[in-house]
Amino acid sequence: MVAKPIYQYTPAAVADAIQRAGGSIAGAARLLGMPRQTLQSMRDRFAREATSPAVAPPAREPEADRLRAQVRQLKAQLAEREQLALSAAEVRSQIFGLASTPRGDVAWKLPLAQAGQKAAEMPIAIWSDWHYGETVRSPEVSGCNAYNCAEADKRVQALVKHTLDLCLNHMSNPNYPAMVVCLAGDFVTGEIHDELTQSNDGDLLPAVLRVVDILVWAFGELLRSFPRVYVPCVSGNHGRNTAKIQHKRFIFKNFDWLIYTLLERHFKDEPRITFDNRESNQVRFDVCGKVYMLLHGHDLGVKGGDALIGISGPVIRGRLKAGLAEQSLGSGFDYLLMGHFHTYMPLLHSNGVLVNGSLIGYTEYSRDRRYRYQRPVQSLHFHHPRHGITAMWPVYVSEDGASDDTRETIV
Repeated sequence: MVAKPIYQYTPAAVADAIQRAGGSIAGAARLLGMPRQTLQSMRDRFAREATSPAVAPPAREPEADRLRAQVRQLKAQLAEREQLALSAAEVRSQIFGLASTPRGDVAWKLPLAQAGQKAAEMPIAIWSDWHYGETVRSPEVSGCNAYNCAEADKRVQALVKHTLDLCLNHMSNPNYPAMVVCLAGDFVTGEIHDELTQSNDGDLLPAVLRVVDILVWAFGELLRSFPRVYVPCVSGNHGRNTAKIQHKRFIFKNFDWLIYTLLERHFKDEPRITFDNRESNQVRFDVCGKVYMLLHGHDLGVKGGDALIGISGPVIRGRLKAGLAEQSLGSGFDYLLMGHFHTYMPLLHSNGVLVNGSLIGYTEYSRDRRYRYQRPVQSLHFHHPRHGITAMWPVYVSEDGASDDTRETIV
């Protein structure tokens, strides 16, 4: 047998020879034609190599495969970025949609006066807290007030009469392009407390229809004197039909919203009047570049005041909270208007907030809370295209006088 070079022997050939020799190294060496020591060394080397971890050479990916892998990776990254962009757009739409709702810019921008002409101002009224249906008995409030639906009708008639008088007979340039009337809620007192159900002047739905009827009359009177009327609307806490305030779909469980909707339907063929009744239950509108925000007031994020300090502290804190909240949503406002507190408080010049009074006036609740007396009053102020808020009038509506000569002039 001619021996092969040692480098040509494989581990399998060595193992086969050893097996054929019955496990004898010497016999296998004779079969393979090599010295026993050489076969022994070869077997030991093969054994070491078999137990040592194999070091594979780095796999070299073909260029085409490498490029295809890069393409797949880039496509995945692009899809992820597109998804992130879509999500961000959806978030902006959902979260900022409320704040980025068009400002509700008043269509009738007040024009700046020409040289030698006086600029026309915009009258802005707040009507709220009429509490139709509630009764106030004079003996229970020391004779300072009495209220029921018939008295409410008289006060609304006085409100319209004195508002028109102030606008048309007490301002220097009564050529108004329009009027804003803010409907700020609590037009019916509702049945949210047991004592109201027991003491109200009639049932709730007839009170709702009575409010609609008298507001139809009131806006008809205003349209006789103003070329256009803009009516932002928010719902109050008394008009709700739930025992407790529910924050979701609030306006759709509220009789104020029903009143506004019936008014809008009544005037649907009258292009000179516009009702702005939003699901957010707050309305931002623009007058000459200044943004107003209208709330009822129960949603200001603060609790009411007390008989000692009144409502000024909570209202100013609430105005600050509302301003910061709107700014965080990417919006903001210059003036905040509200009702709810039944206290006329014009702070537009100092704090940018105006709180309306009430039509119902002093009640048994006011007595027991030891609030200071205030006559039934609604708010009227005027907005100048250059100077902003110029004059504020309390429009008194009870028998003891209309609007006293208490005009507060700022400019």
